[in-house]
Amino acid sequence: MTLLCYFYQDYCAPLPITVLSDLATPGVCASVGNEVGCTNPSGTSGNPNDMIACFNNSQTTLPFEVHALRFWIGTSAPLPDNLFLRIWSGSATTGPGTLLYEQEVPPGSYNIAENTIALDDPFEFSGQEFCAGVYSNLTNDGFRLVMETGDGLESWFLAPNCGAQYNTWYPVQTTIDALECIEALVTDH
Repeated sequence: MTLLCYFYQDYCAPLPITVLSDLATPGVCASVGNEVGCTNPSGTSGNPNDMIACFNNSQTTLPFEVHALRFWIGTSAPLPDNLFLRIWSGSATTGPGTLLYEQEVPPGSYNIAENTIALDDPFEFSGQEFCAGVYSNLTNDGFRLVMETGDGLESWFLAPNCGAQYNTWYPVQTTIDALECIEALVTDH
């Protein structure tokens, strides 16, 4: 467990956080040098890009709350000019279903490499499975996320300008067995 600090006036109240992760070591994206995303090297095309990981939360009691998402933006293109956190219904088997939550992340609040962005309001789930990730939609923009070695079955990618509809990463790019580096930070409700 990781402790997330919530400030009330000058008091820091620790809250035990569970990290939901498909990465080999939660909190560490062991990049294999691969990145996923639809963009050119200058980052001036490719969007919309939706990068999503699906989770099965068997670590907390139900219902639970999603408090933050952690993700790693790649180095092979500039930062996107806009970015959104998204939460979906769905599972690793079915992929993302219905979009349930979207929050814009202000430019300057995210950077190349690791990012942990808190949701404005925790999002409550009563079931164990959900999907979450990042999205950018400006058509004169694009971005990439870092990937780690894995089966890729939990990672989903939508980038119509590159011909990628919702499908698990492995079938989309059969030469790379990798996961998108995305995690969800959750608590018991």
